[in-house]
Amino acid sequence: MIHAASCGVTLTLIQTSPEDRDSALSTTTREALLAAVTTDSPAARAVRGPDPERAVRHAVALRVALPELAADLTAAERGLFAEWLDRLTGQARVIAAAGPPPARR
Repeated sequence: MIHAASCGVTLTLIQTSPEDRDSALSTTTREALLAAVTTDSPAARAVRGPDPERAVRHAVALRVALPELAADLTAAERGLFAEWLDRLTGQARVIAAAGPPPARR
């Protein structure tokens, strides 16, 4: 599907005169393809079957990436998001047992 769409867009853009080309065609097609192949469809879930650990894996990945989001979130937002992710991964119990983190300067 990806190959066919990519070839179709490329050939369409090559064959269309520059003044008639849709400058958004490539971007729109790419986004549509990404949405089509990355969406968790009911058919994909039926083939894959139940996966109770799926949310935990995603929460762990988000928790690891959280420091990279520092510029996009306030300190309060990062703290709340981290707390939620820690709860989902079971880390809240580990963190509570370890005590509060050191104060930031």
